[in-house]
Amino acid sequence: MKLQIIIFSSLFLFSLAFASCQKEIEQQLSPRPQHMSEGSILDRYIEFDTTEVIGLDTISIFSFIYDNNNRISQINEKWFDHGTLNVSVYTSTNYLYNGTDTLPGLVVKNSLANGYSLVDSLFLQYNSSNMISRDSGRKYEQGVLKSYFTFHYDEIAPWKYHVYGVAFDIVSGTFMQTNEIALTRNFTNGNVTQSYDSVYNSIPFANYSILQSSYLYDNKPNPFKKLALRYPDLHSDFESGLFSWYAFNNPVKFTRTTYTSNSLIPATNIHDITYKYNSLGYPIDLSVSKNGLPYFSAGFKILLYYK
Repeated sequence: MKLQIIIFSSLFLFSLAFASCQKEIEQQLSPRPQHMSEGSILDRYIEFDTTEVIGLDTISIFSFIYDNNNRISQINEKWFDHGTLNVSVYTSTNYLYNGTDTLPGLVVKNSLANGYSLVDSLFLQYNSSNMISRDSGRKYEQGVLKSYFTFHYDEIAPWKYHVYGVAFDIVSGTFMQTNEIALTRNFTNGNVTQSYDSVYNSIPFANYSILQSSYLYDNKPNPFKKLALRYPDLHSDFESGLFSWYAFNNPVKFTRTTYTSNSLIPATNIHDITYKYNSLGYPIDLSVSKNGLPYFSAGFKILLYYK
């Protein structure tokens, strides 16, 4: 009952925020933000397509709110229809803590996509190394529970994990058991430099994927480190979102090769990220390429703002 109160109360406040966000858009989009921002606490993250007209070139805006203990308490997202001022998706993610804990015990994500309401709730437990040892989630659509899951992350050796769990889709009645046999990470100076994951989604092991990754970094501080949920099976890359990156430094290149039971040919993707920094060494300007080509579009650009 307590969870339902939290979820539906946040839905009400969320709908009010969405109703007012359109009034703020023009002020945030025009003129295009400058490329300099001093500070070390991330305040905003904005994605642009600079091939569009100024004022209509924003892809998404993320804003970050912190509590009195300097812990992340809320991340708000606005996603725009391409080349317009129309917000197609608005998301607010709330982080709830037990007392003075530095890691959240509950994360509730409210989304409104073209009038359709989604709520994801995530309960988290941690081991002695402050890594997530168990998570449990529920997904609601238009206020109705649609699916739920529980996963365990058991450390069997230093940075080698056995991950297993179940997920159930209420609508289709689908029950899926997941068993991730091998999960390893190699670290250098607080950064993941190599990883190897073997994921088996059914018993017996007829459906599998194997992911091998390598990473290179700069020597500057990573502003997303304090925002990340500390999952041991984190697939750190641009698709996963930079917010999930809890490395000490910023990735400048990562290479991922995926082998699956559905294909005899492995798929390899290489991302390169170029940064500009403020006087404290924090990135303020990011350009991303994938396999030598511009990511998203030739004008794709990310700007970061601090306080």
